[in-house]
Amino acid sequence: NTLWVHNRGNIFVEPVLYVYGPFSGMTLTLGEQKISWSGSLAEGEYLKIDCHEREITNSLGQNVAEYAEVADLTWLVLEPGWNPILVNLSEGTEATKVVAFWNQGYKN
Repeated sequence: NTLWVHNRGNIFVEPVLYVYGPFSGMTLTLGEQKISWSGSLAEGEYLKIDCHEREITNSLGQNVAEYAEVADLTWLVLEPGWNPILVNLSEGTEATKVVAFWNQGYKN
C-alpha cells in the first residue's frame, strides 16, 4: 500500500508517523529512505516514528528502537510536493493504519 503525503511548503520536513496495530513486521520506504521495524503490536496499540527526533516509541511511551533498522541512518524526509511512502507489513488486518503528521516547511 502507498501513503501519499503532500508537503505544500518549499523545503523538506521531517514527519511523525503513527502505525496502528494489529501488525507485525513493517517497512516504510520513501525513495532511497527506509525504516524497518521487526516487532509486533496488538489491536489498540500504536507505534510512533518521529523522524525529526529520531525516536521510535510504542503507545506506552517506551523506546522500541531496538526492533528498528534505519537504512544508512537516513530517516524519512518529505520533499516539497507529493511524497509516496510505500508501506509493507509482514502481517496486518484491515484495522491496521498508517497516519502521517508534519508541518509545512517554508523558507524565504
